[in-house]
This record gives sequence, C-alpha cells and structure tokens, in this order.
Amino acid sequence: MVIFIFEATFKILSMGTTYFKDSYNTFDFTIIMISIINIILTYGNIVDLGNSASIIRVFRLGRVLRLINKAASLRMIFNTFKNTLPSLSYIGLLLGLCLFIYSILGVELYAFVRFGDELWRNTNF
Repeated sequence: MVIFIFEATFKILSMGTTYFKDSYNTFDFTIIMISIINIILTYGNIVDLGNSASIIRVFRLGRVLRLINKAASLRMIFNTFKNTLPSLSYIGLLLGLCLFIYSILGVELYAFVRFGDELWRNTNF
C-alpha cells in the first residue's frame, strides 16, 4: 500500500492537474483513498470492516488489467488463456467424472470384504 501511495504522490507531483484527466489514474487514486480510509478506520478502532475490506482490495486487480491493455505480448498471452479456459473446464469435468466412476466401482467391488488382519473399520469401504 505504501508503494501505491508513493507512486500516486510522485505522479501527482510530476503531472499536476493532468493526472486526473486519465481515467486509469483516477481509478488508482480512488482505490488508494479508499484503502487509506480503510486503514484509518480499522487501526483506529473506529469501525471494523472485516471481510468487506478484502472486497475493496479486489479492485486493485484493475491495475493489472491496465498492464494487459498496454503490453501487446501480455495481451496475446491473456487472450490465449481466455480462449483455452472452456477447454480446461471440460477436461476438469471429464477427470471428475472418471473419479466418480472409479469411486462407485470401488464401493461396489469391495463392499463385502470382511475385516481381517489388514482391514479394519477405517480401511474398508
């Protein structure tokens, strides 16, 4: 958080009022101000925001999205990842189905194995 504050401060000092003309800079400044207010309220024991503070931190991911828009190679990697996500979900579903089928087979095949020296209550299906 301190690094973000220094970054915004240096940008404001170097750019002046033109800092707020860029929408990304305004977004960064808004997130930084909300984070500072959150820190003051939390550590000043005024109000405990709890999990709602972590929701505010999610908006910091917008800074990463800004990098994706600027760097062409990073944009290409991001688009490739975005295009492969549906295929990866199908592979995950297929693996889950295989695991489900093998667990049913294991229960059916080994359900009537009797307890003995190596099998007891926790090692039997």
